[in-house]
Amino acid sequence: MPSARCNIRRVRSDANTAALELSIPGQHRMAAPLVAGDFTAWVPVPMERGADGAFRMRVVIPRGTEFRFRVLQEGDDESFEPHRLARVTV
Repeated sequence: MPSARCNIRRVRSDANTAALELSIPGQHRMAAPLVAGDFTAWVPVPMERGADGAFRMRVVIPRGTEFRFRVLQEGDDESFEPHRLARVTV
């Protein structure tokens, strides 16, 4: 199963931080995707399903930093090799 496409939206920012929402459109009976990254100390954390069926997670990142993460779904290998990671600068 290919990894899910993760949308990223800034929901709030101030002089020092940016709050981002990671979201994945939900599918019927889809297991909650896990997110692991710099902001979770690389421990996979489940996303929460909203009323609209989409999975979401909010993170707060210091402005001006690059963070790396990976979305894992059931059946994905849990490799965190650099070529498998998404990179975002806030």
